[in-house]
Amino acid sequence: MTKPVFFICVSILHIFCTKVFAQSVHLKSVLANSNTKKIIKNAYILNANNIIIDSTSGNGKFELIFTNPKGIYSLYKSNYFVKKITIKDAYKDTIYLNPIQEKLSEILIQSKRQKQLLNIETGTNYLNRLEITNIPSILGDQDILKYLALSPGIQPSMEGQSGFFVRGGNSSMNYFELDNMYLHQINHLGGLYNAINSDMIQSVRFSKSSFDANFGNRMSSVTEMKSLKKPKHLNGKISLGVLASRGTINIPINETTSLLLSGRRTYLDLIKNLFSNDNENSLLYKNTNYSFYDYYLKLKKSMGQKSSLNFKIFKTKDNYLRDKPSAESFKKGSWSNIVLGTDWSYLFSENSKNTFQINYSGYSFNFSEKLLSYDYDLNNYYRRFSIENTYYKTSTLFNFSAGINYNFIKNNTKNIEAYYNDSLLNVENSPVQNSNIISIYAQIKSVSFNDFDFKLGGRLTHYNYGSKIDFTTNNYLRFDPRLTLSYNINNKQSIKFSYQNIHQFLHQTTITSFSLPSDFYLLSNATAKPQFNHMFNLEHVVFLKNLSLTSGFYYNKVLNFSELKNGTLNNLFNSNVYSELVFGKLTSYGLELSLNTKIKNVEGNINYTFSDSEVQFADLNDNLPFKPVFDRPHNLNISLSYNINKRIKLGGLFMFFSGQNYSEPTAIRIIEELPVLEYSSTNNNRFPSYHRLDLSINYKLKETKKLESNLNLTIYNCYNRKNPFYINYESTRNTNSSITLTKENLYLFPIIPTINWNLTFF
Repeated sequence: MTKPVFFICVSILHIFCTKVFAQSVHLKSVLANSNTKKIIKNAYILNANNIIIDSTSGNGKFELIFTNPKGIYSLYKSNYFVKKITIKDAYKDTIYLNPIQEKLSEILIQSKRQKQLLNIETGTNYLNRLEITNIPSILGDQDILKYLALSPGIQPSMEGQSGFFVRGGNSSMNYFELDNMYLHQINHLGGLYNAINSDMIQSVRFSKSSFDANFGNRMSSVTEMKSLKKPKHLNGKISLGVLASRGTINIPINETTSLLLSGRRTYLDLIKNLFSNDNENSLLYKNTNYSFYDYYLKLKKSMGQKSSLNFKIFKTKDNYLRDKPSAESFKKGSWSNIVLGTDWSYLFSENSKNTFQINYSGYSFNFSEKLLSYDYDLNNYYRRFSIENTYYKTSTLFNFSAGINYNFIKNNTKNIEAYYNDSLLNVENSPVQNSNIISIYAQIKSVSFNDFDFKLGGRLTHYNYGSKIDFTTNNYLRFDPRLTLSYNINNKQSIKFSYQNIHQFLHQTTITSFSLPSDFYLLSNATAKPQFNHMFNLEHVVFLKNLSLTSGFYYNKVLNFSELKNGTLNNLFNSNVYSELVFGKLTSYGLELSLNTKIKNVEGNINYTFSDSEVQFADLNDNLPFKPVFDRPHNLNISLSYNINKRIKLGGLFMFFSGQNYSEPTAIRIIEELPVLEYSSTNNNRFPSYHRLDLSINYKLKETKKLESNLNLTIYNCYNRKNPFYINYESTRNTNSSITLTKENLYLFPIIPTINWNLTFF
């Protein structure tokens, strides 16, 4: 029996052999006004530390499990007195709140915004279900990832790219998971929509630093998304729009089983002719077709009050086709995710539990282009199988967690089929790569040490390159420490510091003239040693009347940072991509400012980041530092919303950020029947700066106890800015047999008005 299997068996045996003494009581109740007896929707449920853990549903219902006879929770709604509930309330069908004339002193700040002030973590954002529903609409959709990308320290990708860049790292350094399942690619084409339907999400936790110890192999950020909980009654949401429609339904099959279904499909390919766009470089051109769909299914089964089992399926698919491409241009592309998972949790008591999970994630990408007389098709895939077991223990002073994780990764970097004048070329492709990763981790976090708190964690990882686990060859043993310190100066200010050292056993290569999801991945081996970083973060948070200000400074140094020698199409025709890699260091630092205010019916956010990143390689640019692809010095976004009345809400979003760097070819030659582009220097040019303005209006229609509906009108890219997503080079043969290159910018999204009708039922 192998070591990881042994550890997993011991963990499972421990679960069944543990004697449980706690007696749990289930509270199912409705929250109502003590005077009018009307239900109270969207109230907060807070734990003993006054931190939000949930909110009541649209019909005022909520539920809690008491396993501690002394457990205390609070119910809060603005303009009502706080209600403390204990195990004595567990048999009440209705719990009443007493209304007051004046708001409680700062209880709203302490419940909603105090998470940022009092939580230990630096660079961390939290969103619960109520906050997700209040996210500003973009094209009629409350887009979680777009909203997070407005945070300081995050650089959105150019149109057409996937993901975003966080604190100097590239997109491969970001980790995304849905219900503990790894997602390799999270955007649909152009970033117009991401692959996550926000209607099905219960909560989000986004971390730029202070990572929990159970996360490894990613250095820049972690995004944890949890789907909706088991409902008491059938509920859901339907949205019908001009560009796409979506639907989510949460079904309680019986007392122990529930089913969550969520799906979305765009029909941009069906209605694009309505826009009458004659520019062949636009996504809406008559000879261009684009469509996507995604869906999620989760079956939840409760086995008593202490144990539950989940089965999950997540699927996405994108297709982009140019029906009549020009002689030399991008022709088609498609990419997809398929994610499967199951997890089992067991509650020993209110203060301890164990989770065991098995997940599979598969991603594939296909791309076709014509260059000169050459046609080529590119395919690649990335697959990951994971097993993990984690134990959690909480107390009045500390929270403790520990676990073990195993990952098997299979990666096909590239497979190319190329033709010259319709004749097949002999192109040797890279072999499929495999790796095994075993990690053990532990973490302790203080709960309340007066005004001082800390979090200390560590992760020990054994990485092995190859299809079988081998502790003697092709392996690395690495330890990742993490430390966070937090000090509350007073009830208005806090200061935080964090440090983390993380190893990443994955390298990203990018064709820099693309703005498609054209990222290729290489696993660490004897040639490509794992990347690792030293990240320092200092943060100050202050709350004033109607105003909050967060300022932070970070410094990030990455060693063994990898890059292609020129990051261009030439690399695609090399059989051994590892031979094209160079290794050096990345240094990044930045200043982050975030200002949030709410005055009566107006709410605004201003986020600005100044950052600087440099890379240095002995084998590139004469060993002189230069700017990486993802260096974006300036990033500014401003969002405003105004509630005209209870029914009408206006919104606006302005974005500006520096364009990404890329290597611009200066000449082209044909060598052994293959096109070879020549470059004067690395990343010698920059995309034009990206900016756009979106405006929206939301009108709430008549609502009942069972239904809510609204209309949303959004104008995307109001002044029709042509932000390029792809830079194409067309070649012309001259009479003297020389070749001239002509640069052409392709853009995706012109001004797009869209209207959505949203229906929510309880």
